[in-house]
Amino acid sequence: MVAIAAKLEFSTAPPGARLQLVAAALRLACDALTRNGRFHPFGLALAQADTLLDVAALPAGPAPDVEDLIALLQSGLEAGRRARRYTATALVFESEIPLAGGASALRAIELRLCDEWSASTLCFPHLRERGEVRLEWPHWRGEVATARFA
Repeated sequence: MVAIAAKLEFSTAPPGARLQLVAAALRLACDALTRNGRFHPFGLALAQADTLLDVAALPAGPAPDVEDLIALLQSGLEAGRRARRYTATALVFESEIPLAGGASALRAIELRLCDEWSASTLCFPHLRERGEVRLEWPHWRGEVATARFA
């Protein structure tokens, strides 16, 4: 795992910190979608002293498939929380939300959020309009999503 630190200004209160983590994750994912039409899975971690860390998995050898990369990131984020290096984490990747009736699935930015109080998964369906990424209202995810793009 590689961690890159960037100083942020925000409240350390749990709800404020969690919202800042979500905002940073969505901003990074939307920027990549706007530029490239896709993004690689990544993780964000909130450390002590209001520091947000960009956590990337850089395995040796050939690039792993998306599910393996997500598992590697998840493992690293969980280890950081258990060791109390991180107070909150977000695993971010592109997934699909299946639609009823066999219609094509919606592409979504999936955020798996964990902190010392709770864990949740949010999926933000997204559309491209005139070169910009537009997010739809988030869905709470109970089941595991189908990961897309490496």
